[in-house]
Amino acid sequence: MSHPVIATIARQAAASALLLAFALLALVPVQVARADGAATIFGFVSVDDRGALPTKIRVLGPALPGRARAVCGTADVIRSGDGAGFYLLTVLSSASREGCPRDGQLVTFLLLYGAVDPGIEAGQSAVFAAGSSQQVDLSPFAESIEIGGFTGSLPVGGGYALLYWHGPDHTPVEHAVRAILREVQVVFRIAGQGVKRYIVNAPAFVNDLRELHHGDVVVVLVK
Repeated sequence: MSHPVIATIARQAAASALLLAFALLALVPVQVARADGAATIFGFVSVDDRGALPTKIRVLGPALPGRARAVCGTADVIRSGDGAGFYLLTVLSSASREGCPRDGQLVTFLLLYGAVDPGIEAGQSAVFAAGSSQQVDLSPFAESIEIGGFTGSLPVGGGYALLYWHGPDHTPVEHAVRAILREVQVVFRIAGQGVKRYIVNAPAFVNDLRELHHGDVVVVLVK
């Protein structure tokens, strides 16, 4: 029988790779603005209160009087397991499609759960910037709550949560996660061009994430 720590590492390998792939997009500056003025938006997607994960994300242009909102991009959600997914959208600008955004205008997101589905509006929105690449993490819930020294929201069931650490520098990870009133299994943090990981109750040699610093953004897997 395999050691439970090894099994946990294996189960999270695919999720770590996906997280890294999308996070690296945010770390690479946009060198040349696209000729069509489009933007790239990507991020983490959470399940709803039924534990359902959207299959697609659709972005809508700004509200205009007397007109339906334009669809300015659609993308599939890549499921990672354990109640989480990722998406990557190309958002068209007004230069490419009428009704799509200009710089500084707000776009909103629809979470689609089936082939014939009007969608549910996500609790998050974004400000369009032509040629940019930005991360917007989506969920059906708008609220952001304080969880110990973290800010963010936890999934209703088991799954991933994106949390911001507002506590002091050099806080041991094992101390920080005690304030989360759920069973925490793994904590991930983007570090340079890699992902550092803390597995709860794993031997010290397994973990390379040991401290959190004020302003760190982490992905936490909870049960």
